[in-house]
Amino acid sequence: RISPQYVLPKIMWFKNRYPEKIREIDKVFSPKDYVIYMLSGISVTDHSIASGTQLFNISKMDWDEELLSLAGISKDVLPNVVSGEKIVGEVKPEISKAVGLRKGIEIIVGVGDAQAQTLGLGVTKTGQASCNIGTSSALRIVSNKLIIDKSPECRFFTYVIIPGLWMLGGAAGTTGAVLRWFRDNFGACEMELSKSLNMSPYEIMDLEAQRSQVGSSNLIFIPYFTGMMYPYANPKMKGALIGLSLSHNRADILRSAMEGAAFSVKLILQVLEEQGIKINEIRLGGGGARSRIWPQIFADVLGKKVIITHTQENTALGIAILRLKDLRPSKNISEIAEEIVRPVRCYMPDEKHRQIYEKQFKLFKEYCKIFSRYPL
Repeated sequence: RISPQYVLPKIMWFKNRYPEKIREIDKVFSPKDYVIYMLSGISVTDHSIASGTQLFNISKMDWDEELLSLAGISKDVLPNVVSGEKIVGEVKPEISKAVGLRKGIEIIVGVGDAQAQTLGLGVTKTGQASCNIGTSSALRIVSNKLIIDKSPECRFFTYVIIPGLWMLGGAAGTTGAVLRWFRDNFGACEMELSKSLNMSPYEIMDLEAQRSQVGSSNLIFIPYFTGMMYPYANPKMKGALIGLSLSHNRADILRSAMEGAAFSVKLILQVLEEQGIKINEIRLGGGGARSRIWPQIFADVLGKKVIITHTQENTALGIAILRLKDLRPSKNISEIAEEIVRPVRCYMPDEKHRQIYEKQFKLFKEYCKIFSRYPL
């Protein structure tokens, strides 16, 4: 699927806009790989970042010569591709001295943040999925075989983590960003109250949302404030609040925003399950995992066991797990993750709540189709 989030369309835009400048490009880096280059002088990337450029062949695990030729891009401007757990060099002595680091610090190439967070949540086995509740949400699974969407609509992504391990999934609607929008525009009371109670405004919003009943008194919140990415790409998609009446209150609106986020993830879950992928448990990460109410909403909407792990620093932990894989070759990545990642809370779906949400989800899905077909 062609999308401006990928590197290839960005290069083509730059090439068309500044044809005289394109010849001056020496290397094309992701931000992560640019930092590595500045620290070490080494031009390198990893398979996860490369597979998100639309220039990389995820079957052959190399830059795609045909795509490069069609785009008129030289392979020389792209960095070498190395497995994410490998050491690629050391911090240059002058850099170490300038920032106060000891000499000889080794650098591993690492992987993308989504791949690292998924591993850091301990998602390495069949039946497991990760779900990030941050600015937006994303549902991801890990597979030891390459799976591509059977539909030409490319309803989910397939990225490499390291050779022999792929990550499948999709980014959902604006989730945490919607609560921030609510806080900034309608949350003056929560902002003031948070100071006197020494609590986060989001904790107070959590408590308020708990005052609403399951299903938010039949309110349906469409959370695509910045367009829809997956399972159906529509950058013109907008958000909406459907079903308002004089009986609704702030608690209903807050809860419906949380439920809408879970509905948007369920759309991706359904597409993955259509491929024959079985998902039994979902591990939550991101700021939303700290919520008192959101994990249970996700369990009820998705109809799956939801797990919270021992740390919110899942991304950093994922990189550590990768490095340990290289240091402990006798163990596979699942064994290492199981040793390190500790589940601390579990939320089981409530069958009565699940039935309420199932009816609402059908409406949510229909409204999404309407808004996608007739964007405002």
